Amino acid sequence: MAEKERSTVSKEFIKEHIDGREIDLSMCSLTKVPVKELSSFSHGVVLDLSRNSLKSLPDNFATLTHLISLDLSKNSLTELPENFGSLSLLQRIDLYSNKLKGLPLSFAQLKQLKWLDLKGNLLEAELAEVAGTCVDEKECKECAQKVLKYMKEAAADAERERQKELEKQRMLKKQEAAEEERKQAEARKQRAEEKNRRKEEYKKLQALKKAQEEDIEDEEEETEEVTVEVKKRSVGKLELCCLIMTVIVMVVAIFLGFMVTYCYDSGRNRCPLLKEAMNVTGIMTYIM
Repeated sequence: MAEKERSTVSKEFIKEHIDGREIDLSMCSLTKVPVKELSSFSHGVVLDLSRNSLKSLPDNFATLTHLISLDLSKNSLTELPENFGSLSLLQRIDLYSNKLKGLPLSFAQLKQLKWLDLKGNLLEAELAEVAGTCVDEKECKECAQKVLKYMKEAAADAERERQKELEKQRMLKKQEAAEEERKQAEARKQRAEEKNRRKEEYKKLQALKKAQEEDIEDEEEETEEVTVEVKKRSVGKLELCCLIMTVIVMVVAIFLGFMVTYCYDSGRNRCPLLKEAMNVTGIMTYIM
């Protein structure tokens, strides 16, 4: 009967599987790696997790930096964590018979790696050709060297692409910043033009208002001048009339004086018109 799958194991369980510097957890039906428990046994630098039911490794697996040998063969791993390269002391890795299609770029950081087995995976054609068949010790050592070189080149290419992408993003941000500055400058220009336009309109309105006020003042002055002139003419006519009447009265008075003198000299009965003349003179004097 197949052993029941385990998602966790205790420290006591691990202690039972330690032999010197090696921790042998092979064929334990593990579905998860007990990273926290394993980290307590830093003297166990050789870890065998082969023949389990592992489909993935947790991100904190890379904290087991004391490991120098790791056996993950005959599991169902589809990928390794991106930070796998943090296990920089690893000298031997057995990944035989999994479902790996590729390796993380950080794999290039495993500078101590001397032995690697990748056969029995679903590797991409180029990586599979680099890895080789790994049928013996020699080929596994060559696999480690070739794969490290290949991954270093892949990491360098990826870094160059990353730098290109960063440069592209910087240029894009720069262009966006320039475009934003252009838009802001255009907006400032439009606001300034609008402000100047309003100023000009205000000046024109003020000038028009002033001109209208001046026209009104001119009209009032003209009206006042006309009124004064009319008054002057009226007064002149009245004065002329008075002068004429005065002259007439004076003439009549002179005439009457002459008539009075004449009548007194000749007697009243000889001047029947004197009384009528006196009445006319009285009326004119009253009119004046």
